[in-house]
Amino acid sequence: MNRSYLAQKHLSWILFTNIMPASCHACSGNFRECDPTILCAGYCDAAYHTKCSGLSSADRKALEANPKLLWVCPGCHNFAGASRTARGSRRAYCGISS
Repeated sequence: MNRSYLAQKHLSWILFTNIMPASCHACSGNFRECDPTILCAGYCDAAYHTKCSGLSSADRKALEANPKLLWVCPGCHNFAGASRTARGSRRAYCGISS
């Protein structure tokens, strides 16, 4: 194997383990490096397995295709709806960031 490839894999694992929480906010299952995950763009910054997020495959594809789309977990969505404020200018649903 290419040494650069191994260095990149090692770096991505370091970044993954230092940035990602250890478990999914919904199911409490541990994350592995290969697990598809999504981070809440709301107040909590919690991480979820994409399968635990409640997003349809069409919504997941839309989020992957457009980096301006944000996902907010149900808890933050309810909180933002109740308080009518959102962190920064982010909307409390799959919306476009400004």
